[in-house]
Amino acid sequence: MSTFYGYGNLQAPYWFIGMEEGCGPSWENDVIPRFKIWESRGRKMIDDAREYHFDLGIREFWEAPTGRQVKVQRTWRRLLETLLCAKGQEVSEENVRQLQANAFAMEGSDTCLLELLPLPSSSIKSFDYVRLENQDHAYFASRSKYRRYVLANRIPKIRELVLTHRPRHVVLYGTTYRKYWGQLVNSATWPEKGALIPNYQVGESSIWLVPHPCARVSQSVFIELGKKLRDIDQEQIGAE
Repeated sequence: MSTFYGYGNLQAPYWFIGMEEGCGPSWENDVIPRFKIWESRGRKMIDDAREYHFDLGIREFWEAPTGRQVKVQRTWRRLLETLLCAKGQEVSEENVRQLQANAFAMEGSDTCLLELLPLPSSSIKSFDYVRLENQDHAYFASRSKYRRYVLANRIPKIRELVLTHRPRHVVLYGTTYRKYWGQLVNSATWPEKGALIPNYQVGESSIWLVPHPCARVSQSVFIELGKKLRDIDQEQIGAE
């Protein structure tokens, strides 16, 4: 899955880039099915989040049984709140659910959700792919070797995608990977402290770095980010 980058629409104005996609801990029940679905769907670089997960048998983030509500995905919640605020919409629980269920990271939507690393993992501390190590794939010996090998090509490719498709905003989330985000933004130096970090530019795109949505950080950080995105958009519209 080295050529898999994420979900949504590369032509979208709003991009979100995380460290890696999460999944359950079972190799047979959680990891292998993702490989098989990716293969069956044509080994796409960018897929539709809802349709991909439907094929996996995961529907709870888009559909709910009668009398119940769609479950809001934990990582996506803060990203959805940022997006609602950026678009000048009310940041409410119902609007978050509706945006997730009907548009977020889908084909033809106004969002693109990418990952810095291609393979799903149950946590940043675990690395189940050691079992794949062999003479041709020595980089699976450890997470650090895998990361170093993959990012040597992946960071330039993501930067190329940004320059080619020119999204208005790219939100990088997860300050643990500050060093790698800096490489993506042409050797930018991110401050060690500060929840909401001033933006950089890559071509015509504004690049932002915030903590991971599941980290111990206030919702206000993501609301503030949404307001900043909206202010920039309004300034650009006013200048046209």
